[in-house]
Amino acid sequence: IHQALAEDIKSCPDHLKLMFVIGDSGYRSGIPYVDGRGRHFERAKYRRPVDRETLIALLRGGEKPGVKANNVLSFIIQTPAHPESAKRPELYNVAYAKFENQLRHILQQSLPGDSSDNEHFFRMDEAKLLARLVGTVEKLGGSTLINEIILDIHGGAALNTVIERLRRERVDIPGVYWHILKQGACGDLGDQCERRVYDTTSVGYVEANDKVVEDLWVDSSTLSSWIRILKGFEGYHELPEPQLRRALISALVLGLQQEIRRPPLDVSGETPAEYAQRRGGLPVRRHSPLLSYQVPALSAERTMRDKDKHLVVADANGKPILYKERHPIQAVTYCELKRLAMWAISSKQMLEIVERDNQRPDYRVLPGNKVLHCPDSTDNGRALQQMMGNVTAAPLGPDKSYRYGHEFGGRRGYWVPQDFLP
Repeated sequence: IHQALAEDIKSCPDHLKLMFVIGDSGYRSGIPYVDGRGRHFERAKYRRPVDRETLIALLRGGEKPGVKANNVLSFIIQTPAHPESAKRPELYNVAYAKFENQLRHILQQSLPGDSSDNEHFFRMDEAKLLARLVGTVEKLGGSTLINEIILDIHGGAALNTVIERLRRERVDIPGVYWHILKQGACGDLGDQCERRVYDTTSVGYVEANDKVVEDLWVDSSTLSSWIRILKGFEGYHELPEPQLRRALISALVLGLQQEIRRPPLDVSGETPAEYAQRRGGLPVRRHSPLLSYQVPALSAERTMRDKDKHLVVADANGKPILYKERHPIQAVTYCELKRLAMWAISSKQMLEIVERDNQRPDYRVLPGNKVLHCPDSTDNGRALQQMMGNVTAAPLGPDKSYRYGHEFGGRRGYWVPQDFLP
């Protein structure tokens, strides 16, 4: 073991090393010796004996307890006991027991505090041992796990958050692997090791005027992504309530996940708007009518009245579910769901017209006294616009020099009025 750690696998320190130790009996640096006068001594068994603390330091890559400073993952395998083949079975059993005691002690002292020696110590007669080891090695050596982490990091997720989620999901991966990953990556990631990174937006101010329209720069691929997501809402607004809830959640959640390609929205703990704004994600308008809803509010499997008589989402015990452990989540009624689905379709129609470049959406918004009234509407629901019929196309200007699309930095994009976005 000493030679392997100190010499054989010392090169390429950035590579992940897997070390397998197979044996049956413990280590003893000396052997009993009786001289001609009957006196008892212990004679050195090896020319270069190795003490246990040296091995521990080599395994963890440094002298500091609880810190894993190298990329070595060790797996200890003890062969089955066969005392019947020994001349002194009682001594064989003592030596056999020492193997586990000594190696577990070395593992416990060399692993980080949140790792378990049970993930690294095996017995050869265990059922499915080979399948377990081969499966673990395949996962450690494959690219699937790393690619998933890279996607999360590119999406702005904090490495610590990614690791915590994967540790819960991938219990088949030894805990020390995540420690090694964090040690190696945090130096490059900086603040993103601990904190999520969002795209930043510079805020400017102009004098208030009815003719001033706030636009968002949306590149052509992102505009197409929004249109694809919103197409998922077509044909749903006349469905009965249970089917409408399932269909809307599926269209929103799956649509976002297919475009963002990040961890599941329901696992991330974010609102759809926060999820869409992950680095490299989709631009979102301020106070987005569609994305300001939380998934539990849309599903509203159980509801109740809070102390202020608002209709809120309840858990299985009849208690209100709190958003970020502070405020009850207001439930979305069936009436409001229908209006939300119709708004998503209207937004899709507007973005499709913008994509044509020289045309603008032409529509009329129902006045307040004509809007479908929904009891128990949320603040988002009351802000939803309702169109008079379909959105149609009209010329953007007197000639084709008036257009939404522009080339910038070798890429095509569109200045989209934020009121057109969902």
